[in-house]
Amino acid sequence: SINWPRIHILFLPASTLCPSVSSEFREEIQTDGAILLLEVDNWCGPCAQLSVREHGVYSMILAQQTNEVMAQAHIPGFSVPEPDGKTMVYLSGEDAFQIQKNARTLYKRALNHFRLQTSMSASGALGRVYSDVLQMDQSYQQARSLLVKRILDGACGLQVGDKGADYGIYTRLHEMATDLYS
Repeated sequence: SINWPRIHILFLPASTLCPSVSSEFREEIQTDGAILLLEVDNWCGPCAQLSVREHGVYSMILAQQTNEVMAQAHIPGFSVPEPDGKTMVYLSGEDAFQIQKNARTLYKRALNHFRLQTSMSASGALGRVYSDVLQMDQSYQQARSLLVKRILDGACGLQVGDKGADYGIYTRLHEMATDLYS
């Protein structure tokens, strides 16, 4: 299950509930932003054979690589490891183009470092860019939908949801289930 209220807690002032978010990011939250989710590909290839514990270790490595790339490339935002093994990244910027460019840069560099260190792959999904911080939960939900959709489509890499990520995912799931049981 998805814990939607958690996304709102991240965007409260850093001094109240989220001390890991430094004060410099409070100002960045006032600009356009989007949620990028990164996840170790656990549905195909060598990652499909991982135990839950091993998957957790690889997820932490991916989160660490993400933080290092963000610092090296000066990509504005912050990242938070999710309890389910995903890495949630809040990206901020002046406009959607810059945020999508930063997401692609971050994904490409973090994935390269991750592959060199582990020989594993990872996928990412970027939710729609919003200018209102109260809509970041929608960007988060779109990114999660895109991660599910990539499995259904057999896609890898970075999925970008600038046109409404969940545009029929439940219909597709229903059709697949119907086909499976008919």
